[in-house]
Amino acid sequence: MEHYNSKTEVLKKLAQAKYDRKKLAKFKNRIFVKHGLDGQTGTYPLGVEFSSFLSHARSVLQYAHKEAGAKTMTSVYDRFLSGSPILRFFRDLRDVDIHESTLGAQQEINISAPLVNYDPLTRRATSAPVSVFVESLDDLDKPPKGNQDINIITRITQRIEVTPELITQFETEGRADLAGAARRGEPLYELLECGGEKDLFRLCDNCLEQLDRFVEFGIKEGFIT
Repeated sequence: MEHYNSKTEVLKKLAQAKYDRKKLAKFKNRIFVKHGLDGQTGTYPLGVEFSSFLSHARSVLQYAHKEAGAKTMTSVYDRFLSGSPILRFFRDLRDVDIHESTLGAQQEINISAPLVNYDPLTRRATSAPVSVFVESLDDLDKPPKGNQDINIITRITQRIEVTPELITQFETEGRADLAGAARRGEPLYELLECGGEKDLFRLCDNCLEQLDRFVEFGIKEGFIT
């Protein structure tokens, strides 16, 4: 029986993940009407592109794992994964996106403006004006209009499974608003991060960096051929 060779498929999926990241770049540091909802389809294009990235990134690992298993080198494969929190993070995200709930994205917008005047008598401060641009999704393929003066972090969100224990925890912590929302069946979400990094785009970059190293490692060790 011939050994399974994964290199061609691994490199193909890695290239596709990098292409997905290139498409995701169109959303970076931009604010869209209705949080980027596509009115015709009722979906969020950012989430669609991110899901595609997750799929291709995970396939890199899956094809390599298949060859590693055929060559009884799973322990070598696992050694790299055990030392890469970001690859395990994205692997688990893909499992959630397929089997549990669709992942989402939420923006955190921070605005800082230089102080131009301060009156110590009235304690009134005046800052320089800051422009915030909100664009139509139809402008996605056009150059961004601005937002250089604001800091936008795009967070990955995951729906929380509501249990009686979770509701009790909310109540114990004095978070009556969350407890009430959970009892009413409203969806609750948590913000995800890995290794202290919160931004979706930088997390994708970290993942690609590790995938490059993983492929180099697999070729050197002989489970990607």
